[in-house]
Amino acid sequence: MISERTIVESMQHVMSLDMHEKEKLTDEIYVRQPNILGMIHVLANLNVPLDKIEIVLFILLVLYDAFVNRSGLKIPLITEDMIEKANDNNTAMLNYIDKDGYSIIGKSMLNSPNKIILAFVIGHLNEHGFSIQSESNEQCVRVAKVIMDCFI
Repeated sequence: MISERTIVESMQHVMSLDMHEKEKLTDEIYVRQPNILGMIHVLANLNVPLDKIEIVLFILLVLYDAFVNRSGLKIPLITEDMIEKANDNNTAMLNYIDKDGYSIIGKSMLNSPNKIILAFVIGHLNEHGFSIQSESNEQCVRVAKVIMDCFI
């Protein structure tokens, strides 16, 4: 389980990195978890603007740092099958929206030990004005959710 403190420390660490250090961390992810980094490349192939891709990349860097570098958790190799399953779950989740527009699954996450991670991802996307009102925003939100699910 990842604590709030770990997420905050990882956020601060990633924000303190210069471009070269971020590239080094991205290279580390490529070596250890190439499929999850591939999700970022999918966004580029969908012509998502770079500024939006950077927001999702930040989420990946923070989660990677929190799970791998700070918590000492052993993260198995994230496979294409795991990514596909997370994406399928994300799509299925969209079918369970209540009258207020809130995901039933999202509500159940409030009692989850992973609620800190969910709060970070949703908070970061909201802080940067993401909503599912444009296709590129929707793709970014989906990729961020899949990345989060793969780490969880």
